[in-house]
Amino acid sequence: MIKISKWSRGFRSPLLFMVDDLANIYFSREGGDWGGKTTEKDGLFSFLEEHFVARCSGLRFTFFLVAGVRTIQSSGDYDYARSCDVGAFPDFIKYIESKGHEIAYHGLTHGTLLPNRQFVQEWSAFESLEEATETTQKGLSIVSKALGRTIRGGKFCGYESGSYGHNSLVENNIAWWFDKWDENELARPDGELIDSVFYFPSNVDCSRYGLEQIFNVPLKKYLTSNYRSFFHGSIKRKISKIYQNQGIITLQEHTSPLRTDGVIQYPNVVSDKPQIQTILDYISDMSIWYATATEVYCYIMMRRNTKLLETDNELVIVFTGSSKLLNYLIGENTEITILLDRNIELPIGYKVECNKNGMFFQIPARKLQQPLQFKKCKGL
Repeated sequence: MIKISKWSRGFRSPLLFMVDDLANIYFSREGGDWGGKTTEKDGLFSFLEEHFVARCSGLRFTFFLVAGVRTIQSSGDYDYARSCDVGAFPDFIKYIESKGHEIAYHGLTHGTLLPNRQFVQEWSAFESLEEATETTQKGLSIVSKALGRTIRGGKFCGYESGSYGHNSLVENNIAWWFDKWDENELARPDGELIDSVFYFPSNVDCSRYGLEQIFNVPLKKYLTSNYRSFFHGSIKRKISKIYQNQGIITLQEHTSPLRTDGVIQYPNVVSDKPQIQTILDYISDMSIWYATATEVYCYIMMRRNTKLLETDNELVIVFTGSSKLLNYLIGENTEITILLDRNIELPIGYKVECNKNGMFFQIPARKLQQPLQFKKCKGL
């Protein structure tokens, strides 16, 4: 059977590595960078490259960026705190994307600190749809200006959408979003499209530690982690179940372990380094598509809106979506993968590729502005 591959180039599952709370701030202490140190040797990005990208060369990160000066967590202060559009930071986030990673939106300030010092997540603090829409638009504009491109994806702070979260995304023409934590990894392994917004699953907490990490993390955190694993399954089991179902694997992390109130924030890439490395080793032999959220979103929309029509003599490939969607997919250089179990005669400019994931060819979105026809080889 000739069919559309569920994922790009025949991979079994995509893997998204989420890093929350990227911001133009830092603490001067070791492991205290949230992004403000940009490319310095003791900064966050250098840490990620040294300990994870060097171990897994295809690894890609989707960073969720706080646009303005992030609100402190209950008490204390940052050693350095600026918005994302000042100093060396705009060049830094452009550099991040030039390395194949992605910047996404994570609020204007991340939240509000009430007079009683209670911290309220950003979307939970909005008192009207107008406030939610306008604040989100303001934050998106700051990031887009700093980055030099339009931002069309992101995540609710603390996975709290409040009363106006979804509608504020629709009003701001958001394409994709992370909205809630999926403790049940098979609840929506392929995500879900609601109105015009595609919601990704969030399903793998990298601070869920296995037996091999007992001496690498604080005992209290280790015991808490194993208590959760007892009831909800180990991290390897979760990944395996998602993979078996060809779902989207999303690794959840934060930048620094340090917060202004002195509490260690989990998960974080510093404390979880041994566990993340264990995960990367575990999936190294799997058929994994290391991708950004936008790449996976675009492929899903391409797959949803591409149809194969087979006759005795030919294969016709048709894009059924809107011209607006097609133009967006063309702008993102999206391709659809057609898997083959027999030969067909390809037009000039196409070639069959083969790898451990199968035999296939790629069709760029721009080629689907009109139906494509391929002749079947005689006798097959």
